Amino acid sequence: MNNNTIFNVSGNYKSIGIDVIVSAEITDLKHNGVYSDRAASEVDRALRIVVEYSQDDIVNNEVLNSYRNTVASIGRSKKKFPPSAEALISIIRSTGKFPRISPVVDIYNTVAVQTMLSFGVHDMDKLSGEIQFRFAEEGEEFTPIGGTVRKVSKGDYVYSDQNTILAWMDARDSDLVKVTDRTKNLLLVLQGTSETTIATRIAALNSVCGLIAECCGGNFKIFTSHSGQCRKQVNCQ
Repeated sequence: MNNNTIFNVSGNYKSIGIDVIVSAEITDLKHNGVYSDRAASEVDRALRIVVEYSQDDIVNNEVLNSYRNTVASIGRSKKKFPPSAEALISIIRSTGKFPRISPVVDIYNTVAVQTMLSFGVHDMDKLSGEIQFRFAEEGEEFTPIGGTVRKVSKGDYVYSDQNTILAWMDARDSDLVKVTDRTKNLLLVLQGTSETTIATRIAALNSVCGLIAECCGGNFKIFTSHSGQCRKQVNCQ
């Protein structure tokens, strides 16, 4: 995958208010399996922030509500498909702990619970071809991280490469392209909603990528992409 990769946003997909995709690549990760003091500090800080959230903070958050409204706009259940940040916050609040998965995953989760944005994060070396943002067809299959193969419903919003669905309803990522301790190159996707600005999404990705690069090594670039066009790099490091 390179600057010439096309992120194709289908015409129908634009009906949910998404016509520009913000993404990032982090290449040449050095220490994906090793926790630095900075990474551990960010996890501890995020835990303290989440513990202080009230139920009203979650219910009335504008970003979370924009994700809920997107799910409702296609007739799907907001309870069945909660925003990924809300689901993570619920786990943290119920267990009193921040899930420890890997430095890379934990770092982007710390930003997710503070911005309430949903990040798609994938092992870039496992991807192939054009990335399509579209509505699912009848009978398509998806394997969520930690889950088993299941059928998605026709009309669910997804994005996929030429081989498989990478993310379902902007809430679940694919197990087939998940980040592991051996991952060297990442693709991060911040699809957002009609109510999250491009500038907001760029700033969030800049924060995530900067932290990952600081804690795990590597270099990053951030891109915007309009339908059918090659991505354009954003100079914001």
